[in-house]
Formats: sequence, structure tokens, C-alpha cells
Amino acid sequence: MKNTSALSRRNFLKLSASALAGLAFLNLPQPAFASRAGIKKVSLADCPVDPVEVAKGSDCVQNAWSFLLETTAALKDAALRDKVQQVLTFPAPTFMQQYVTDSSIQQIYQQLLQNGLVDASKITAETLFPPGKSDQVPQPFYSAPGSGYNSHHSYPGGLATHTAVNVTIVQGIIQTYRTIFGYEDSADTAVAGELLHDLAKPWVFQWQADGSSLPEQTIAGTGAHHIFSIAESIFREIPPAVITAQACAHNHPGTASDEAQV
Repeated sequence: MKNTSALSRRNFLKLSASALAGLAFLNLPQPAFASRAGIKKVSLADCPVDPVEVAKGSDCVQNAWSFLLETTAALKDAALRDKVQQVLTFPAPTFMQQYVTDSSIQQIYQQLLQNGLVDASKITAETLFPPGKSDQVPQPFYSAPGSGYNSHHSYPGGLATHTAVNVTIVQGIIQTYRTIFGYEDSADTAVAGELLHDLAKPWVFQWQADGSSLPEQTIAGTGAHHIFSIAESIFREIPPAVITAQACAHNHPGTASDEAQV
């Protein structure tokens, strides 16, 4: 046996995480969205061109969307449950209430620039934010892609299926901690963090008339939707612990550099 005293706390946590990941897989709920979805053969000529209609017509996407709403409804904290539900059903960038004038946008752009968080050769004040107003939903949560092209789940409804994947995995991890360690910390925090982790994607990845989605900018060395999602949660007064879990969904703070980014 290894001498565990020689293991650093961080290395021990890494080993534990690897073991838990394997156990979590065995504990995963099995919603089987795809197997429940009927296969519909549609000719190219009959394919809808509206991304919202595409997502509405996909049983797999709609099963995932229903799962997200049901999971939200099952959150025990009533105030948190209401806030998450509001985000999912009204994914507008409400924090943009702070930036309604050119001068306010220029001011925040200069602050980002001075702190080295944006590259002036790639982002201007005019391109810092995607188009849209704080009281307008750019598209339903369930029709947004999971990411841009050349990345993951980049189809209408990809955000719903991607989020359902993450939520299902975290539910398995929660169950594993309960089974192995009897750990009963708030599951609401972890689940809500995953439900919200990509809340800005309906705004950032708006579908265009040519079938593409808007390109994503980079802020603070990461995809802008990460930054905007956190900003939106702060503005909507999501609990700090959930916001921290939301940030960790994009980068596990297992190293000093990763921790600094989170």
C-alpha cells in the first residue's frame, strides 16, 4: 500500500475525484432522452429553417428541456427555485440595464482594457456585447446551440441537451458522495450551478439568417458567455455559493492557475 502521509492534500483530492467520477457514472439517473425520442425522417426540402421550430420538433431536445424544468421545480430552496426558473424561461441579459448608453459601454470597455481582460485588436466597444436589449429574450433557452461551430452541441436545442448532460452528471456525483461518504451538503447549490452555467448562450450564440450563430468574443481569457453568465447571476442576485458553483462548472480550480481564473 502507498504511504498516504506522502500524498499532498491536492494529490489526494485528485485521486479521490478520479475514483468518484467512476462511481458517479454507475449512479447516473437514466432519462434516456434519445431512446424515448421517435426518429422522424424528414426530407431536406421539408426541413424547417427556423431554429426555434427545429428545436420544437426534436423529441430529444424537448425531453431534455422538460428534464431541466422538472429538475428546477425539484430544488428545495423556494427562492432559488424561482430565480433559476426565471432565468430558464426568460433568458434575457437583464444586467445590460447598466449599459444602455454609448458612454456606459465605453466606460466598461476601458475598464476591461486597462485590466488586460480584452484584446483591443479583436474586440472594440461596439463589439463587446452581442446585440439585444435587457428586456428582450433573443431566443428561447431550448433553441440555442450548445456552443459555436467547431465545438460541442452546435445545433438548435444543443444548449438544452448539453445542460441536461451536465445536470445528470452532477446528480450522479451528488449521489456518490451520499453513498460513499454520507455527505449531505446542499444539493441545490451544485444542481443550480449546472442549470445556470451557460445561461448567456441564448444571447451570445444568436442564430443568424444564413444559419450560422454569432461568433463568440473572448473576455478574460475565456469565452464571453462565461463572463456574461456570471454577470447575469450576480445582477439577478443568485446566492454567492451558487455563483461559485456556476463558475467552477467551466474550470475546476484544481491548480493555482485554474483557481485564479475561476
